[in-house]
Amino acid sequence: MCNFFSAVLTKDEAFWGESDSHEAIIRGENQKHQPLHADGSKGPNVLRTELLPSVKTKKLEDFDSYEFVIDQDILPAWYDKADAAARTLAALKERFPKRKVDKVGTLLIPKKQKIVGKWLTSVGGYLDVSADAQLPALTSVGGYLDVRADDQLPALTSVGGSLDVRAGGKLEAPQLVQVNGKKWPSTK
Repeated sequence: MCNFFSAVLTKDEAFWGESDSHEAIIRGENQKHQPLHADGSKGPNVLRTELLPSVKTKKLEDFDSYEFVIDQDILPAWYDKADAAARTLAALKERFPKRKVDKVGTLLIPKKQKIVGKWLTSVGGYLDVSADAQLPALTSVGGYLDVRADDQLPALTSVGGSLDVRAGGKLEAPQLVQVNGKKWPSTK
């Protein structure tokens, strides 16, 4: 499942995009590269990687605390975990050279994690918040928003998909005016 931060590695290069979709990166969508040839007769030519905020991550900008994940079952012959992790981290730092994470494709904030993302203004896909998060500049979520903790999103104005506040969760979003294309709060 494609999460922030996603990259696609070849033997010699690393590719990434704003969508965090491995397949969109492979197809070259919104990229400066040609589509990649993902699979060959002798197995995969690419490696789908991710760096995810871990329980050690306190700020979205703490890239060195992220957890390295492989998002495929069959690995290329050239795969080396340490090299792949280092190249994925370098790609993340290239995407956000000033470490100001302002826009991401998707974001998963796991349980037992308190995280601050003071520059994050937009999540293009879904946002799944299972822990207390401080995202004071977040104005929009393009997909669904799933809240499982006490979260204050003071600047949030729109959610493109569904909004689910689960048992034990609480959402404070005083600026929220639109959910799933409809006025919020809904008036029946």
